[in-house]
Amino acid sequence: MSTYALTVGKWAAIFGTLGSLTYLRRYEFLDVSNRISVRFRTVLYNHILNSDLYRRNQEAQACVHHLVTDVKSVS
Repeated sequence: MSTYALTVGKWAAIFGTLGSLTYLRRYEFLDVSNRISVRFRTVLYNHILNSDLYRRNQEAQACVHHLVTDVKSVS
Protein backbone atom coordinates (compact mmCIF):
# COMPACT_ATOMS: atom_id res chain seq x y z
CA MET A 1 0.00 0.00 0.00
CA SER A 2 1.11 3.48 -0.63
CA THR A 3 1.70 6.11 2.00
CA TYR A 4 -1.14 8.18 0.54
CA ALA A 5 -3.68 5.38 1.07
CA LEU A 6 -2.57 4.90 4.67
CA THR A 7 -2.81 8.61 5.37
CA VAL A 8 -6.28 8.87 3.81
CA GLY A 9 -7.44 5.77 5.70
CA LYS A 10 -6.13 7.13 8.99
CA TRP A 11 -7.86 10.47 8.57
CA ALA A 12 -11.07 8.81 7.37
CA ALA A 13 -11.10 6.74 10.56
CA ILE A 14 -10.42 9.79 12.73
CA PHE A 15 -13.10 11.93 11.12
CA GLY A 16 -15.57 9.03 11.12
CA THR A 17 -15.04 8.50 14.84
CA LEU A 18 -15.36 12.21 15.58
CA GLY A 19 -18.50 12.44 13.47
CA SER A 20 -20.06 9.49 15.29
CA LEU A 21 -19.24 10.99 18.69
CA THR A 22 -20.67 14.35 17.64
CA TYR A 23 -23.88 12.67 16.46
CA LEU A 24 -24.24 10.77 19.75
CA ARG A 25 -23.62 13.92 21.78
CA ARG A 26 -26.21 15.82 19.77
CA TYR A 27 -28.74 12.98 20.06
CA GLU A 28 -28.32 12.80 23.83
CA PHE A 29 -28.61 16.58 24.18
CA LEU A 30 -31.82 16.67 22.15
CA ASP A 31 -33.24 13.73 24.07
CA VAL A 32 -32.56 15.35 27.43
CA SER A 33 -33.90 18.73 26.31
CA ASN A 34 -37.09 17.12 24.98
CA ARG A 35 -37.63 15.32 28.29
CA ILE A 36 -37.17 18.56 30.20
CA SER A 37 -39.55 20.46 27.93
CA VAL A 38 -42.24 17.78 28.24
CA ARG A 39 -41.99 17.87 32.03
CA PHE A 40 -42.05 21.66 32.05
CA ARG A 41 -45.10 21.83 29.82
CA THR A 42 -46.89 19.25 31.95
CA VAL A 43 -46.27 21.23 35.12
CA LEU A 44 -47.19 24.50 33.42
CA TYR A 45 -50.45 23.21 31.94
CA ASN A 46 -51.45 21.55 35.22
CA HIS A 47 -50.81 24.83 37.02
CA ILE A 48 -52.85 26.77 34.46
CA LEU A 49 -55.70 24.25 34.45
CA ASN A 50 -55.91 24.24 38.26
CA SER A 51 -55.86 28.02 38.66
CA ASP A 52 -58.98 30.04 39.48
CA LEU A 53 -58.35 32.45 36.60
CA TYR A 54 -58.62 29.60 34.13
CA ARG A 55 -61.92 28.37 35.56
CA ARG A 56 -63.59 31.79 35.25
CA ASN A 57 -62.19 32.91 31.88
CA GLN A 58 -63.57 31.31 28.70
CA GLU A 59 -60.89 32.85 26.46
CA ALA A 60 -58.12 31.42 28.63
CA GLN A 61 -59.77 28.00 28.46
CA ALA A 62 -59.86 28.12 24.66
CA CYS A 63 -56.23 29.27 24.49
CA VAL A 64 -55.00 26.52 26.81
CA HIS A 65 -57.05 23.93 24.95
CA HIS A 66 -55.40 24.94 21.67
CA LEU A 67 -51.95 24.90 23.28
CA VAL A 68 -52.50 21.43 24.72
CA THR A 69 -53.72 20.00 21.43
CA ASP A 70 -50.79 21.61 19.58
CA VAL A 71 -48.30 20.14 22.03
CA LYS A 72 -49.91 16.70 21.78
CA SER A 73 -49.86 16.77 17.98
CA VAL A 74 -46.21 17.86 17.87
CA SER A 75 -45.19 15.26 20.44
